[in-house]
Amino acid sequence: MNRRMKEKAISGAAELEAVADEVERGGGPIALVRPGHPPVVVVSAEEWQRLGNAGGAEDRPGLAGDDFPRPGPYTVDDLDDLARFPPEDGAYEMRDGWVILSGWHSLSDEVVIDNVKALLRSAAGRADANVQVLTPRIATPDGVRNSRIPDVAVVDAAALAADMGAGRRYLTGGVLIVAEVASPDRATEDHTAKVADYARAGIEWYWLIDTSPELTVTVLRLAGAGYVEHDAARAGETLTLSEPFPVAVDVAALRDH
Repeated sequence: MNRRMKEKAISGAAELEAVADEVERGGGPIALVRPGHPPVVVVSAEEWQRLGNAGGAEDRPGLAGDDFPRPGPYTVDDLDDLARFPPEDGAYEMRDGWVILSGWHSLSDEVVIDNVKALLRSAAGRADANVQVLTPRIATPDGVRNSRIPDVAVVDAAALAADMGAGRRYLTGGVLIVAEVASPDRATEDHTAKVADYARAGIEWYWLIDTSPELTVTVLRLAGAGYVEHDAARAGETLTLSEPFPVAVDVAALRDH
């Protein structure tokens, strides 16, 4: 069966969110058109599953034969398949078995991430805390169909050793702090979906670092099933925290390079 696709030009996260809403309402498939790139087809999870079970390539909009991948849902271990999920495309995360591709940060965001790592390593060293500061894959919360890759994570060294000893390529626990740098094009995901996922995983501290309209650090602490704001500071201010180990965050210095 021949299928007609709508084409949409997008310029930011708001337009992309509107496309996702339209597809969820049954308005897909929609081809996202970027100058100089081939269109990217967006379909709902239900449609993607149906297409994977279809008997013929004629029901697959724009894809056929061996080029059409297994539609999912996937497990966290499936993300080790580098042919299906090439790492140069970005970071592959997962929610309820469906893969989410996060693009690369800007260079200015990478500077902030690197400075946060250096700050936490230095503070952990002064406190003699037995932790590692990494950018790991974290299985959240069931260890099978959900995973996130925070920009920065502080991980208990014993828990890390246990997962490494079990041959896992992701963490199943022992995460003390996660930090995300929320640039404008990914702020919705970091402020909403990841807040819920990290809370479900039982991670006590979530540092949310916004880069626009000004650099701010908001520290969230787990309280029951969700997070509450513990403290916040903006450029020109210093954030002083005592848990899980003492650290002072000069917010403006996070942009130093």
